[in-house]
Amino acid sequence: VEETKRAYTARYPHLRFYTARNAQHSLELWRKFGPPSMLLRWCCTIYKTSPVIKFIKDLYPQGGMIKKLLFDGIRSEESPKRENYKRIAKSVKHLSQINARVIKDWNLSEVFLYLFQRNIVINEGYKYGLHRVGCGICPFGSNWYEYIIKHKYPELVDGYFNVITDYINELGINDSI
Repeated sequence: VEETKRAYTARYPHLRFYTARNAQHSLELWRKFGPPSMLLRWCCTIYKTSPVIKFIKDLYPQGGMIKKLLFDGIRSEESPKRENYKRIAKSVKHLSQINARVIKDWNLSEVFLYLFQRNIVINEGYKYGLHRVGCGICPFGSNWYEYIIKHKYPELVDGYFNVITDYINELGINDSI
């Protein structure tokens, strides 16, 4: 985020950057609620959606229905479900929000060609073979994704693996299953 901020403020000095975060660290909530899963994926709401809504409300304290346009990086080839998403969608997650999925029909090669052609800063995770960069541990991550994350960024994920191990032990699950 900081590298992107530096690159864009150098090009556009008056551009303002904002960061919306949940007040609690994700490890705290993993310990409290258990790890997110494919069936109970609480993490996106807590760490993406809610902080943005709260931030916008704080930015415009006068209240009312504040219309938002969100540029969404979702692409059709990421999943069968996303393939059916509309390119422009109103009130998908929030009544006052329009989601613009401007790269919805792009393939991964087109995304990288666009980024490289414009010399846009990219997350180094892509250089290690990740095809999507998001949370370090994700219930929808692949074995390949988890392998890369574990070996390139162990300091980011070790605490989460410890929570998963503790959770498995609390449930009484052992290696013989």
